[in-house]
Amino acid sequence: MEAVRTVFCYDSDAPLRLIRQRLLIDEALGDVPDDVPAVPLVQDVFAQQKRLRMAVRADATELDLDLRQPAHLEKSVLLHRLSLLGIRWGTVQHMCGRSGTFHELWCLLWQPEFAVDLIEASIWGSTLEGAAKTIAFDRATKAQALPELTALMEQILLADQAIRLLQADDHLAAWFAALATGAVSEMSHPLLAGRCVRILTEHGHWQTERAA
Repeated sequence: MEAVRTVFCYDSDAPLRLIRQRLLIDEALGDVPDDVPAVPLVQDVFAQQKRLRMAVRADATELDLDLRQPAHLEKSVLLHRLSLLGIRWGTVQHMCGRSGTFHELWCLLWQPEFAVDLIEASIWGSTLEGAAKTIAFDRATKAQALPELTALMEQILLADQAIRLLQADDHLAAWFAALATGAVSEMSHPLLAGRCVRILTEHGHWQTERAA
């Protein structure tokens, strides 16, 4: 092996690492036949990935979303809801030279263990929307400081869960509205803060004197 490395690889390990990665490991992911039983949450997520044409890949890919387009907004919501469950299929990248108000640039990288994480996350609900709503409530009850709560509220808004939480039973809706009102002034993203105020106002939970 030393002779091969010296003669063919110019005494460098880099070509051998590339050969090992491409021939022995590869970047292809296996799949499970559609008729194999799966928990409802996994079925829901996979169905959304298929409907939105979001291929599951083991290599990093970029996804540039214009949130003014309904299909792109759905993809963003899917990624943010998975993030709420702790499944970080995508990471939002910082963009230069372009207003980020209506754009999100994602780096997608699917890890094989996400399939197991989805099964574990099924304790929160049988659909992605329901699971994201339940875990958002759970995390909000455990938030200890305003910065933590504010970050969570931004996640909830990006995951399109605020209206669902306000449509819960009266006690929980009032409790969530109080938390959201307190977090608005600390939100770093003006668009999210404005969306939060609009949603609270439409559902009769926004009080100008309290927010001031």
